[in-house]
Amino acid sequence: MRILLSFFFCLAFISAHAQITVTSSVLPAAGDQYFTARDATGLGATVTPASATAQTWDFSAFVPLVGTVQQNDVQDAATGAAIGDFPSADIIVPFLGGDGYVDTDGGTFEALGFNGDIGIGAVFTVPLIPTSTQLVTPLNMNDTYSDSYGFFVSFDPGDIPFLDSLIPAGITVDSARINFSATRNDVVDAHGSLTTHFGTYDVLRQERYEISNTLIEAKVPFIGWIDISLIPGLPAIPFGGLDTTITYEFRDAVHKAPIASIDVDPATNAINSVTYLSDPSLTPVTSAGSIEPVGMSLYPNPVVSNLRLDVPSLDNGEYTVSIFNLIGKQISDQRITMSSGSSNEIDVKELPQGTYLLSLRDDQGAILDTRSFVVLKP
Repeated sequence: MRILLSFFFCLAFISAHAQITVTSSVLPAAGDQYFTARDATGLGATVTPASATAQTWDFSAFVPLVGTVQQNDVQDAATGAAIGDFPSADIIVPFLGGDGYVDTDGGTFEALGFNGDIGIGAVFTVPLIPTSTQLVTPLNMNDTYSDSYGFFVSFDPGDIPFLDSLIPAGITVDSARINFSATRNDVVDAHGSLTTHFGTYDVLRQERYEISNTLIEAKVPFIGWIDISLIPGLPAIPFGGLDTTITYEFRDAVHKAPIASIDVDPATNAINSVTYLSDPSLTPVTSAGSIEPVGMSLYPNPVVSNLRLDVPSLDNGEYTVSIFNLIGKQISDQRITMSSGSSNEIDVKELPQGTYLLSLRDDQGAILDTRSFVVLKP
């Protein structure tokens, strides 16, 4: 009897620490809604080495930073304005302030492209060429996956004022474009138990290593497309060039998004930020979609050093100003105190010359308004 009890005890122990399988049930479907929040300090987060032995991660010290809670609504792709360009899509997810079109057939999360304003004041429909498979199910320990994808966005050179200063005198530019490409390698390198502020979950950890390259190209008569950064003597291109990112995603077998996602500096291995699933019953959240823009204005625009932010009607309180570059990468977060009719100066003199987006959020994470501005260098 003692041997039999020991046998069942061992079975129970093994079961409690078994590696999970992430199935297609975690793929988002139309009508799904989930909330995420961000912790910029990474306090308490650890990136343990890859291991076949069950790990225990405790991220319970994280609490949602004010202004970082985001509501994510998954829509039926058939309702999208650009469904004609992505006929195989079945859902739409938030992407770069617009709509990301996704195909979930065959147990994969395949990003087909997006429709939205990339930061130059115009809406573009942009297919990914090739498309990007962001998740393959079933997902198990030691699974690996490689992917490559990219896109082009063509526009009138006059839409980005800093281009004028980059093109040598006497050269005519017919068109300009963003040429983005990326390669990615994923590996499920660990498993175990992850605790956040909202619960404890059995998870797989997937390491994601991505190298991207963003080029600003100009089309010159009789020559064709040229990479502006290759023209001798010109300043560095804002937000352009090579970029390497390392992300660790912790996925369970139930939820529609990673329980936590850690962004790591590839040079120092330091944690840049942590994004994780939030619970709206514990975190007050206001849907950004239900709020009318508050009439924010930015000037001078273009700006050299100090950008003035004015809002004609606003409750007294603390707000968050977030700045993003042209391809949606967040540059900075800043807490400010504002009231109706007040003005605030935002120091942007350290930003490279280029076009940016500024978003104003309230203390519940709702986006109150977003405006573009241009930084010029004398």
